Amino acid sequence: MLKDPAAPVRNEPEGTRYLSLLLDITRRCTLRCKHCFYYRDERAKGEDLPSEIFLARVDVLIKRYGAVAALWEGGEPMLRKDVLVPGVEKFRFNVIPTNGTIPIPPLKNSIVVVALDGPEEINDMIRGKGSFRRAIKNTARCVSETDNRIHFQCTICKLNQDHIEALTEDLMKRNITKLLFTFYVPENGEKGGLGWDSNDERDQLVEKVLELKNKFPDFILNTVPETERMLSDKCAKYTSSCFLKKYVLPLKASLDERMFCCYGDNPECLRCGSWAVFHYLAPPAGKG
Repeated sequence: MLKDPAAPVRNEPEGTRYLSLLLDITRRCTLRCKHCFYYRDERAKGEDLPSEIFLARVDVLIKRYGAVAALWEGGEPMLRKDVLVPGVEKFRFNVIPTNGTIPIPPLKNSIVVVALDGPEEINDMIRGKGSFRRAIKNTARCVSETDNRIHFQCTICKLNQDHIEALTEDLMKRNITKLLFTFYVPENGEKGGLGWDSNDERDQLVEKVLELKNKFPDFILNTVPETERMLSDKCAKYTSSCFLKKYVLPLKASLDERMFCCYGDNPECLRCGSWAVFHYLAPPAGKG
């Protein structure tokens, strides 16, 4: 466990600069989702850092690497409000993914991303019984009681690929907030799993997202350009020059060692489906 907040970061020289830090705020979670990349990884083991050490370490990292933004991951970040609430104030911009099972406090300078992976029956099969209703309840409460920016996110995989339109229509009727789609990221060499064995196979789902964007343009947050970049004849250009690897320093929960990328130490980059990899290369303005 990290004891000295000023200790060097293993696998990362101090001379580099990063726009953003990925901070594993906790190894604990309220769910064990079937498609979660976190719990297939060694970084999920061990104890959480005490809040005073964690926050002091963040101050050091900001000064050392020049970061102005942070991605707060886990585990479930809302389990560490003692770190999260004061921590987000240290950055100009924050992204906080959550499973929505815990009430969401007011969070400055932040976008909160609530995971839902299908209509209730499908979501609960993937994420755990009761998780859909809790996420809906806590998102609605967050919208009504805070000024947080918040939206839903669905990770498309083989378990839910036939249900994404049903999810879209369900959430639209609830009129709480909007929806973003991203895609499952497999490990190196993973075949026959929750992802697709080739990007060609994934194309039908990318086309489905484009269809939903055309049908519900104001509700689906994905833009047309970034979604088209995920198609098999285009995606390698963007995954081979990954934005996240250039501008985000991904740190393990100990905050003393760099990971390979935001998806752990062993993702298969050529089959990456992370929305962010394609989004941040989109032009700053234009129709989407």
